[in-house]
Amino acid sequence: MKRLILFFFFLILISTSGYSQDLSEDFKNWYILGVNARINSKSTLKLSRLNSYDVRPYRQGFNQTSLGFARRANKKWEWGTGYAFSTIIGTARKTNYHRISGFVSHRSRYGKLRMKNTIQAEKYFPRLQKFGARLVFTNKWTFHPGNWPLKMTPYIRNQLYYYQGGDPITYWLDEDDIEISEEGESEEFIRQAPNGLHRYRFTLGVRSKLSKELALSLFFMRQVEFNTGWAPYRELNVYNQSMTRIKRPFNNYSLIGISLNYTFKTY
Repeated sequence: MKRLILFFFFLILISTSGYSQDLSEDFKNWYILGVNARINSKSTLKLSRLNSYDVRPYRQGFNQTSLGFARRANKKWEWGTGYAFSTIIGTARKTNYHRISGFVSHRSRYGKLRMKNTIQAEKYFPRLQKFGARLVFTNKWTFHPGNWPLKMTPYIRNQLYYYQGGDPITYWLDEDDIEISEEGESEEFIRQAPNGLHRYRFTLGVRSKLSKELALSLFFMRQVEFNTGWAPYRELNVYNQSMTRIKRPFNNYSLIGISLNYTFKTY
């Protein structure tokens, strides 16, 4: 009971702490603190706090508080839901937004290798410039050698992000795409959201068990945004009509992070 009380005290504490809708492209450090409360053998309540700092100069650029619930259906399948409150801290102003999400995961085992595939749907309030909702496809490989110090397990994670429902962008049509009506009128532009696959994240890390309840992870992550070329008028990083400004520029950055997680049972 004392542990459960401490868990909810931690929830209140970090939820009350706290200016563009993208992170800067500077190299970053991420610090993640998490607490997992196992309600029973299949269900877990998760709480975490992420603080992101730009390295040069060293300043906070982003923070996020997340609360989630995960439920194992069996040894292979898991589902869950979550809520997050985030703040992007810019030079002129800050952007606050809320996110609700749901996910389904599948696990596979190949000797000492384990694979986990996850599909997560996210909805943002208010919507951000590039998306109002996202689908995130995650593939994670973990190697369990069994005899390494501190039970170290290296892992690789690949993530693809599909953007949906961002602020509309005015796309100026190529000459070949301009259609002239019978009245001689023509539309020289299309205004629509940049829906599509636009982000990739690669993470390389190692997780260690400091004790039965405490786990420490060190990781490197690289994020890149891109256009697939499949839909020419759904792109990011496009020029305005006068070719003087780029609208929705790509947001690419790298970081080194550390994560500390404490897990306890309530039953």
